[in-house]
Amino acid sequence: MALPFSLVTILLLPLDNSERSAKLISSKLADKAPVFTIQTYADLDNDGYAEEISHFSNIINQCAVKIITQKGVLLGQWNFNGTLTSSNSNLLIFDYNNNGGKEVFTIYNRADSVFMGGLDPTNDSAKIFEDIFIDKISCANDIIHFSTFMRAYDMDDNGFKEVIIALSAGYSEQPRRFIIWDPIKNTTSRSASVGIKFGSFTIEDIDKDGTPEIIPVLTSNENIDKGSGIQLNDWNRWLAIYDHELEPEFDPLDMGVGNGSVYPVLIRQDERPLLFIKDYNKKTENRFRFYTFDWNSKTLSPWEHDLSFNGDVSLLRFQQADGGRLLIIDQDGVIHILNTDELKLVQSIDVGCKISGAMILNINNDSLPEVVFKNNNNNQLCIFSNDFKDHAHIQLPDTAGMVRASYRDLGKSERHLIVQAGHQIYEYEYEPVPYYRIYISVIYLLVYLGYVLSVWLIIFVQKKYFKNRYEREKLLAELKLKSIRNQMDPHFTFNAVNAIASAVFKEDKQNAYTYFAKFSNLIRSTMLYSDRMTRMLDDELEFTLKYLEIEKFRFREKFEYEITVDDEVDLNMEVPRMIVQAFAESAISNGLMHKTKNGLLVIKVYNEKDHLKIEFTDNGVGIERSKELNKEKAFKAVKIMEEFITVFNEFNKPKIKYTMHDVIIDGQVSGTKADIEIPFDVRYTLIR
Repeated sequence: MALPFSLVTILLLPLDNSERSAKLISSKLADKAPVFTIQTYADLDNDGYAEEISHFSNIINQCAVKIITQKGVLLGQWNFNGTLTSSNSNLLIFDYNNNGGKEVFTIYNRADSVFMGGLDPTNDSAKIFEDIFIDKISCANDIIHFSTFMRAYDMDDNGFKEVIIALSAGYSEQPRRFIIWDPIKNTTSRSASVGIKFGSFTIEDIDKDGTPEIIPVLTSNENIDKGSGIQLNDWNRWLAIYDHELEPEFDPLDMGVGNGSVYPVLIRQDERPLLFIKDYNKKTENRFRFYTFDWNSKTLSPWEHDLSFNGDVSLLRFQQADGGRLLIIDQDGVIHILNTDELKLVQSIDVGCKISGAMILNINNDSLPEVVFKNNNNNQLCIFSNDFKDHAHIQLPDTAGMVRASYRDLGKSERHLIVQAGHQIYEYEYEPVPYYRIYISVIYLLVYLGYVLSVWLIIFVQKKYFKNRYEREKLLAELKLKSIRNQMDPHFTFNAVNAIASAVFKEDKQNAYTYFAKFSNLIRSTMLYSDRMTRMLDDELEFTLKYLEIEKFRFREKFEYEITVDDEVDLNMEVPRMIVQAFAESAISNGLMHKTKNGLLVIKVYNEKDHLKIEFTDNGVGIERSKELNKEKAFKAVKIMEEFITVFNEFNKPKIKYTMHDVIIDGQVSGTKADIEIPFDVRYTLIR
């Protein structure tokens, strides 16, 4: 029984089931804070240790690059004669001349011209390239507004990499094109300018013919004049792939009218190249549509699926141990994992938060990367392992602003996660949790043992409860029989019948009939309540009154009785059955019975504070003398009642109490007084 409960509890436990954690190593301000600074880390000299590269605007608003080694040694600061904008703050780092070291390239603008510059980190005396003209951007709205993305790739297969730039003018709308700069030949080539904007892009040899293709994300904003004659007007969405000479590989495909973007990702199915395409159209209710584009036949086909999306969607190509994957990330909190061979759903993971900035990053420096994204619900950076079984999270400051994740190599085998949150730089070690398996095993064992102990305790308590309940029910049954026997005492019954018969013999028929009716009602009441432990106070007093009338009939002039009930007493109050009659009977049989005449029993019922009080006062022979005269039968009814009271009190915090003592007058025993206190809030439901 404990096992299934343990399994359910373990599944529901809010444990951090990750075998890895992100341990904070250091925290510092960005190098030029509060100036807008992007810090990048790259191993520039191939010694296994990454240098820190700061990209910022210097004090005279020039584009600047500063490099510091892992040991804190300043390699230099290079200033370029132009302005750095936030939309062009990405650096390109690669070995352009195959000398074994990496150079750093940046984009900047001066007036209406866009330039590229480069530096050699081993030589701080000069820049290796400066003012490489990229293109001219017209001024609009009194500003120069444009964006760039850069990649390095050997486009002409000569053994040296070229720089490929996607340039997109903003407010001025033109130019929007690709540029290739050959650093060896120092030559520049450009594609025709188009109406759509270029986003990020990848470069791959799609058909493996030795020449690469450029696969861009294309965005349409509906800004270009429809009558301008510019190719690929941005009132429509387009799929376009460029060859190594910046010519379209095929006539661009018109994906339809509407503001949005076309995002292609290259996958391979049995070495057959296929583009998986996300078509985002802001103007339609179903904003996201997916297609596959067969590279060999150049045909576009809708991708049929049963997935639903609540937020924006992003695509990421991902490699797992058993093959290629495509991640479709619903930014409302679900990651759908497809295998690339068949484009079938492998798994959908609900991460339980809104996602932004998802990226693939190899943090632990093995052969398989991790998935990193920002949790917008709790302002955290989340890291999922390659198999999505483990995850770690990093709490970001509330004023984080821009969040960038990267890594820094610290030798051939050590790598740290770098998180830039606004102006703050955090360095983490993404490491295995010490003794994780022992810790989890102990937790699971404790959960199981906890349930074993709980089940044992439940069974033990249950057995004890049922045993006590059986004993209590047995006791109650015996008490009920005792009370019935006591009320139907043969001596009392025989004497009552004799008294009635005597009245008949004396031809006192009216009295005989009256008391016979009362006697029968008494017997009827006894039988009627034989299965009850309680009754209303009014019924109990009525029963006691009938009993006293019959006893008075039996003993004639031997005793009198008085019963007074205060007006404030609630006659509908529930009281233990027989509680009044038992003490009245005790007063007669133990005290007044031994007097020849002038006996008196006074019963008073009234409220006192938080309880009902019942007083019994008789002028009989007293407690000790009664014990001598009655021996084992003395106070038999009270003893039975005492057992009843004990059972009632077992289930109540407010207790029913009674006391008995002799009445002393002038130093002589002149009778007995009994007091009963019944709390108003006593409960009988558990034993009724």
